[in-house]
Amino acid sequence: MLTAFVSTFEQMIRVLIVIAFGYILNKTHAVPKSAESVLSKLVTLLFAPALSFYSFAVECQISSLVAFGHLILIGLVLRLSSIGISYPLAKLFCPNDKYHRGVYRYAFSFPNSGAFGTPLILAFFGTSGLFQFSLFQFTATLLTYTWGASQMEPEHKKATIWRRLVKCINPNTVAMFSGMLLGILGAKTWMPSIVLTTFKDLSTCYVMGGLLVIGFTLADYSFKEIFSNWKVYIFTVLRLFVIPGVFLAVLLLCGAPEMICIMTVLAYAVPCGMGAVIFPAFYGVECEDGAQMVLISSLASIITIPLMWSLVTLFV
Repeated sequence: MLTAFVSTFEQMIRVLIVIAFGYILNKTHAVPKSAESVLSKLVTLLFAPALSFYSFAVECQISSLVAFGHLILIGLVLRLSSIGISYPLAKLFCPNDKYHRGVYRYAFSFPNSGAFGTPLILAFFGTSGLFQFSLFQFTATLLTYTWGASQMEPEHKKATIWRRLVKCINPNTVAMFSGMLLGILGAKTWMPSIVLTTFKDLSTCYVMGGLLVIGFTLADYSFKEIFSNWKVYIFTVLRLFVIPGVFLAVLLLCGAPEMICIMTVLAYAVPCGMGAVIFPAFYGVECEDGAQMVLISSLASIITIPLMWSLVTLFV
């Protein structure tokens, strides 16, 4: 257990250091303000899709889909459970504020597994582990841009169901499906190595770029205001301990394999998703609660993620 805690804690320290660099660069105005937007677009439109494409093109085969296809179903059941839990919890946090209830529903349902889970999966399990994690998180990608985004749309900007479904067609999902198709067709045996190597090199930028964006975003908010909201501390305990703890207990009682338990930790025992900041900003709505949840849960996760991982190794 101690070995698992130390190795995971070391990875989390690396994550924190990169976030701190992004924070410092923005706070000291060492780079222009536009750098945040440019880097965010690079991560979203290039680095993340490259990572998805490469992992699926290399690892996705008929045999691997048969072996790991059940992860999609398990991921869906856990995600729907998380969404179901979010309704009563959000009502408790914001009984009279409809818009912020939506923010809290999103925050309880969609943790930042991309920026915090992906680095650990890659560090400990490589692209094979990332492929399994991507299947596990497959439905989360779709639900984020449909149900998730709808929670933070102002009433006068509510999109139709069709438009929300269209939003699912984005560079990351296109890269995922195309990589899956080419992987099934045996891309790594016939595709020129220079092409796969290029996507591999681009994919290595995803983790660091994404963490820098988090640091940039957090620098836009006052630390004094962020740490004064008591509700966010309760949210952090629920987000990082209680919800993933319940999921883990159920999985352990069902005799789930260690890898599924680890993926559950990296999908749910991680900080609040950046969408709680990004989506309100996109719609022109100030949402300080979202920034507070992201920052405090991110800081706390430096300890909680290694702790939860250690519990998995202890009981499985």
